[in-house]
Amino acid sequence: MNIVKYTVYFLLLLLMFSCSKNKNEVVLTSEEKRELEEDLKTREEFKSPEAIEFSDTTKQSFKALANYNTHLKEEVEEKTYNFYKLNGFKTRWLYTDEHTDLFDSYLDVLANIENYGMNPETYHYEKLKKEAEELYSRDHDNDEVIALDKKITASFLLLSQHIIVGRIDKFASGDKIWRNTISDKNGTDLLLKVADDEDLLRTMSILHPDHVYYGRLHNLLRQLNSDALPDTIKQFVFDKPKDVKPGYKDEKVAYLRENLALKGFETRNGDVAVDSVDDKLVETIGQFQQSMNLEVDSIPGRRTLYYLNMTKEQKKNLAILSMERIRWFNKEISKDHIIVNIPQFKLFVFRDNSLVKEMNVIVGSEYNSTPVFSELLEYIEFRPTWTVPQSIIRGEMIPKLRRDPNYYTRRDFKIYENGKVINPNNVNWNNTKGRVFYFVQQPSASNALGLVKFMMPNNLSIYLHDTPTDYLFERKDRALSHGCVRVEYPAELAATLLEGQGDWNLEKVQNAMNSGKSQNRVNLERKYEVELVYLTAWVDENNIFRVANDVYGYDESQLQELQMFIR
Repeated sequence: MNIVKYTVYFLLLLLMFSCSKNKNEVVLTSEEKRELEEDLKTREEFKSPEAIEFSDTTKQSFKALANYNTHLKEEVEEKTYNFYKLNGFKTRWLYTDEHTDLFDSYLDVLANIENYGMNPETYHYEKLKKEAEELYSRDHDNDEVIALDKKITASFLLLSQHIIVGRIDKFASGDKIWRNTISDKNGTDLLLKVADDEDLLRTMSILHPDHVYYGRLHNLLRQLNSDALPDTIKQFVFDKPKDVKPGYKDEKVAYLRENLALKGFETRNGDVAVDSVDDKLVETIGQFQQSMNLEVDSIPGRRTLYYLNMTKEQKKNLAILSMERIRWFNKEISKDHIIVNIPQFKLFVFRDNSLVKEMNVIVGSEYNSTPVFSELLEYIEFRPTWTVPQSIIRGEMIPKLRRDPNYYTRRDFKIYENGKVINPNNVNWNNTKGRVFYFVQQPSASNALGLVKFMMPNNLSIYLHDTPTDYLFERKDRALSHGCVRVEYPAELAATLLEGQGDWNLEKVQNAMNSGKSQNRVNLERKYEVELVYLTAWVDENNIFRVANDVYGYDESQLQELQMFIR
C-alpha cells in the first residue's frame, strides 16, 4: 500500500469505528431466540479463504493473552486455544489487509454491553479498537494480525462466559447454600458458525438468560445509562420518625419534600413552609409507601427512606446485581415452572410460560436460610408425616424433652430408636451421647407440614408445604422457617398443578387434605421446574422498580466482588 492508500483506509476505519457505538441492539422475543438457536444448530462451521493460517500452534503461544478476570484466566486461555484448534488454527476476525465486518459487529456488542451491567473495558474495548486501527494504518506482517486476532477471540470468549454464567465465583459463605446451574450455552460453538456479516448484537442475545426479570432490568439499565442529568437525591434519616407529623419542623422535612417531588409525588398544599409538616405531606408519604408496596403508616422510617433516598447509582448497582444472579441459573427453563423469590416472599406458577398463580410464602430464617437452587417437582403428598431433621432434634427437641418427656407425644410425634417406637419416659434425655433418635410427626392439621407437601427430591431436604401457622402470612417479614418453603394457599397450588390430570379439582384436593388417606402420593403428569431464586431488586409488570429486604445479607459481599467488573 502507498501512503495515500494508508491514509484513505485509516479514515475509513475511523468512520466505521466511530459509527459502531451508535448502533442499537435488537431485542428478540423468546420465540425468535429459539428460532435463531435452531438455525445455528443446523449451520456448517464458517470458513473463509482469506483467513490467515497460524505458524505457531503450540499452547505456549496462547499464554500471553491479557485477561482482567484472574479466576478465569486459564480457562479463557484454554477455550481460546481450543477454538483455534477447531477452526484449523486460522484467524477469525482479521485478514491480511483488512478486518472483517464481524469485528465491527463485536465492537457494537461491547459498546452496548453497559446496558447489561458490564464494563466494556473488562473486554478491552478501546484497546482492541485502537490496536486494529493502528495495525491496518501501517505495514504489518501476518504474525501481528494473528496476535491481535487471538486477543479479540479471548475477549469474546470471556464476555460469552460472563454472559452465560456470570462473573462471581463465590456465591455464599458459612452454612448458606447457593447452587448455580450448569448452562448448555456455548460461546465457542457460536463463534465457529457465525459468518463475517453476522449481526453479533442480535446473535449473541441468545447467550443471555431468557427471563422476564432479566429483560425488564436490562431496559431499566438502558434508561438509567442514557439519563445524563445529575442525581440530586438527598441522603437523610429522622432520629425519631414517629415525631414527623403535622406541626413538626426540621430542615430534613425540606429534603423529604424534595425527594418525594423527584420521585413524582406532589407535597405542597398552600403556603406551608417547606421545612414544616402538614396533612398533605403526611398523606403523600402514605401514597409513596403504597406505591412501593410498603406498610402504609405515613411514618418516614428507615425502610421508607431507604426507597425514597435511593440514588440512581444505588438503583443501577442493585439492578446489575440482580441481572448477575439471573445469569447463575442461565439455562432454558421449562415452559412449566415455579419461581420462589426468597427476599420477596412470593411464589409464582407459570404454565406454558404464562403466569397462572401467585401467592405469599414463608422462607427460611437468617440462621436457617432457604438454599438457592433448582429442581424438578415430581409429586404431591397429601396428609404427610414429618420426619424431623437431626439438626432440629439435637438443637431444639431434646432440650425440651429434658424438661417434659411427653412434650412431643402430646403433639402427635412418634419417637424411634433402632427402628422401634420408644417411650420417651424411659430415656434419660440428659445423657443421649452415642444414641440416634428419629422423630416422626403423624398426619394431622397440626403437623408442621400441614396437610400437603410438594416434593422436588434433592439432597438438601427442601420442599414446599402447607403449615398450621397460617397467621404468620400476615407478617411483612416472613423469613421464619427452618429452610423449607411454606405456601399460603396449598390447596389452590395443588389444584393448579394437578389441573387437567384425571378428575382432580379444588374440591377433590380439599377432600384429600382433610379426610383422605394418609401419605397419599400423587405423581405429577405435568412436571414443573422449581427455581428458588434470590433477587432483592426487580422491575414488576407495571414497570416499577422494586427492592426487597436482603434477608440473608448477600448483597454487600456480592456487590463488592462485582465492583471490579462494573467500574
